[in-house]
Amino acid sequence: MGWARIGAAWLAVGCACRGASSAPSCADAVTRREPRADVRCRIEFALDRDPATGAHLARALGRTRAAPAIIEPIAVAIGDMPAGAGAWNSLAEARRLAGDTDGAIVAFRRALEHRAREDLIGRIDDLIGLVGCYSVGNQFRDAMRYTAEAYELSRQPGAESRRSWVLLNAAGLAFNLGDLPLTDALMSEAEAVIAANDDNWRYLREFRGLVSIARGRYQVAVTSLEQAVAAARAAGQKAEVSTGSLNIAWAHVLAGELDAAATTLTLEPFARSPDPEIRALFTQIAIRLAVARHDVAGALAHAAAALVDPAIPDYWRTTLDAERGRALVQAGQLAAAEAALRSAVAGVERAREQLDLDAFKPWVLQEQRGPFEELVDLLARQGRVLEALEVVQRATARSLLDGLAGPGPTTQGVSAELGVAAERASGLRALAHSIRASVSVPAPAVSQVLSRLGARHVATYFRAVDRLWLLTAAHGAVRAFDLGPVETLAGAVASFVRDPDQASIADELGGRLLPIDALPAPGAPLFIATDDPIRDVSFAALRVGGTPLFERNPIAYVPSASVLAALGARPVEGSAIVLGDPTGDLAAARGEAIEVARRLGTDAHLGTAVTRASVLAASHAPMLHIAAHTEVGPTGAALRLADGTLTAGDVLDSGLAPRLVVLSSCASADARDRDELGPLATAFLAAGAATVVATRWSVEDEVAPRFARAFYAADGARDPVRAVAAAQRDLAAAGFKPSTWAAFVVIGTDESPTATKEHDHDHRTADAR
Repeated sequence: MGWARIGAAWLAVGCACRGASSAPSCADAVTRREPRADVRCRIEFALDRDPATGAHLARALGRTRAAPAIIEPIAVAIGDMPAGAGAWNSLAEARRLAGDTDGAIVAFRRALEHRAREDLIGRIDDLIGLVGCYSVGNQFRDAMRYTAEAYELSRQPGAESRRSWVLLNAAGLAFNLGDLPLTDALMSEAEAVIAANDDNWRYLREFRGLVSIARGRYQVAVTSLEQAVAAARAAGQKAEVSTGSLNIAWAHVLAGELDAAATTLTLEPFARSPDPEIRALFTQIAIRLAVARHDVAGALAHAAAALVDPAIPDYWRTTLDAERGRALVQAGQLAAAEAALRSAVAGVERAREQLDLDAFKPWVLQEQRGPFEELVDLLARQGRVLEALEVVQRATARSLLDGLAGPGPTTQGVSAELGVAAERASGLRALAHSIRASVSVPAPAVSQVLSRLGARHVATYFRAVDRLWLLTAAHGAVRAFDLGPVETLAGAVASFVRDPDQASIADELGGRLLPIDALPAPGAPLFIATDDPIRDVSFAALRVGGTPLFERNPIAYVPSASVLAALGARPVEGSAIVLGDPTGDLAAARGEAIEVARRLGTDAHLGTAVTRASVLAASHAPMLHIAAHTEVGPTGAALRLADGTLTAGDVLDSGLAPRLVVLSSCASADARDRDELGPLATAFLAAGAATVVATRWSVEDEVAPRFARAFYAADGARDPVRAVAAAQRDLAAAGFKPSTWAAFVVIGTDESPTATKEHDHDHRTADAR
């Protein structure tokens, strides 16, 4: 979306929001931004060589975008004096203006080295300068770390003039990381300190509008953006008036207020703007507006004019191809529409190959998915289901990575969450590096996927535009089921998620999501890949023909059919590894580990012996069973061990991939944002594990051991998919409600033989005992 790209430049905009200090005549000229301020400062510096004058001279030169080579000798000459920090800061700004980000970082750091501890304003300026530089390079860990430091300094007495600036820059960084809860918290704090006559008030209103669009709050967005545009117009800021007006028009279009959008688009000659970003954003809005008004010819004319513009950036061409495809669908020109949408899909895939962390932003992910949705809907409606499934696999090829990247809720307060965000940003880079070799990327041809799946029955749910499609694959055949508009499903889904124990609700939703013709034969496993809006639905508790689904078909979740096809047997070494009660406060987990180890014919590692090293020793084991606490950290669920935690990033970086992993801990497959399987569980799959058994939410202490006993009694080490269903039946027969037994899930394939021949006798003997 155009507004997202305009908003992504927020950090660069925010850096203009500064206060000014008083000083002698040279400094006064700089502060007032007099046209010849640099000349006055040159004269004074030549006369007295005063370091303070030199620092102001550097500021003046920086504002005139003079070459860093002019400023650097000044910074070097006075760099070791008290005023040297200001000179280095100005040199950093000049280098950044010249595109020398690395050189700017060096200069900002030199400024910090020379900055007096009591100079809060100067230190904040240096820190936020570093934030901008690191953000340009997608080095979000360092950017967020310096943001957190600047935030703390801005709360001290004497730093009030920089507080709003720091808050806005911090909110911009959180927004660019896709952390909307933290963005909201920072903006709310900014609104409490920024008055209507503050220079930063316009930036705040503009930013509030952008975030409101991201959250679908279009009326709030329009109000905020109108205030920002009025302030920009009064200040004579023409570029800001243009971008703000276009974002207002975009909010009107998304809200269905077509007349208001059209009126806004007539305010300025946007199509003739010298800025290609403005021209592209205008074109996108104009196309969307024309399509909404059924003016297909007008929409296509706008698209044609923009796509021959050589200055339009490639990523905008992808967006405009997608808009053109939508218009052609409405015109009934399906062949041309397909060509345009395939071009847009190819553009998205080219961008994704770069694996830029900027692509982790949830709103960018949604935008990138748009062409895939349009193409799937077009193909499925034409009955070209094989091709539709292939596009779905391409759309979900990074589903593991997308799920691992999402931020969690803001619950610890802004100051703590800034530190958490920095840790998460560090984790994202590690995940991005590790995921390249995982089974989630790239998606193979659909013919290969079907061949590898064999007789396994996969049900893939995919939201395409405003409808939910179900594509089933088994025995080389693909079928499509149109489950209707997403809007009509929303109520039933919300009711079921709120109360999965209510049989009538489970019957209704089961009937809508599970057509009998879409299911495998009774007793055969069903592999499910879900999508919005049903990510939080526990399929085991859905009812088909009056009984829970798991009574008819064992269930396993998979990120996608292509991921399932890639999972399977891999060489293993040694025997099963069983770990329990690493923190010494889980008596039930200790007993569970002992019993599981006995059944598997191996030893249990307990208490302080459950370390990171003991877990990593299971890298190539046939099986790993861990009974421990789970805690939620910056990148989701993490296992608490005797000497620290094990996160999703740790799993990926170490290549920890036992063939079967059983995570007997609360919420080890916690659902977050874009991945209902949970980052910790899916990290094992991405690292190379074939199957993971985990829990989607917390369960009582006595439930987990009972589940484990039933699971292994049903031969879970060899057939985990059917064994999970058997354990669920055991819990249901004992009177536990669906909200309890549906927490247990199996993720991955059913091909997880874990016992070697030498252990067969031990296993049978343990069962007999």
